[in-house]
Amino acid sequence: MKSAASLPIRLFPFLVGSIFIGLTCAGCWKKEEASASVVTWPELVHFDKVLREAESLVAESRTREILEKRVALLNAGWAVAPASAPENVADMEKVRSLLGDLVSKLNGLAVSSLPSVKLNELILGTRSILNELFEVSGVKRP
Repeated sequence: MKSAASLPIRLFPFLVGSIFIGLTCAGCWKKEEASASVVTWPELVHFDKVLREAESLVAESRTREILEKRVALLNAGWAVAPASAPENVADMEKVRSLLGDLVSKLNGLAVSSLPSVKLNELILGTRSILNELFEVSGVKRP
């Protein structure tokens, strides 16, 4: 007959293994929670890319290319809308407000008879709205 004192000693490896498995699984659950909080908004990221290209054309005073790029810029910008916004944005009310500002800029860009100075001004003025959208929505820049 084995003594009662040997029972805890025999259970010790089981206890250590259980603790190790529990800690490992706890780490897995934290990773799932962290990945669930990541905010992705492909339309916003795409618009950022198209806007950067347009800004580069403005910096180089390439008006003809800017006019050619305008349709792509407008389409990319209008895709950044409440319908395309992820459900887990950090502050949806602020995002909606900024989207209203963005639409105003885009509608200005859509006017076909814009003087090039005004076109450049609207393109460059869109950056501050886009920067704020990234910040308020919680989307990380690529």
